[in-house]
Amino acid sequence: MSSSITISRQQVSTHIGITEEERRLPQVLEVTATFTPLVSFEELGDDLENTVDYSQVYLQILEISCAKSRDLVETLAVDLVNGIWAQFPLQSIEVRIDKFILPNVERVSITHSRTR
Repeated sequence: MSSSITISRQQVSTHIGITEEERRLPQVLEVTATFTPLVSFEELGDDLENTVDYSQVYLQILEISCAKSRDLVETLAVDLVNGIWAQFPLQSIEVRIDKFILPNVERVSITHSRTR
């Protein structure tokens, strides 16, 4: 049995892009993080201390996203996965980042994941 937590389409404002002009102003990206805690939901005992506090993951996403300028959205995806993985007891994590940059395209999505 597998259980997961998803934070869907968290908006972050960050400087990202290949050109200096693209990085000049912050861009709004959407981050979706789906993660499986090491402890199954059946074992939580209705105690927050036994699970991953998704409000803390939310804050971690915000902190990592805004920490520095990056050229590639792929780099941000790796930074998010590694940062969240290091901070929380997880079985797996997948991060999807949506960027709204191309004309006549709703979004470009980047996905990166890690599993124990």
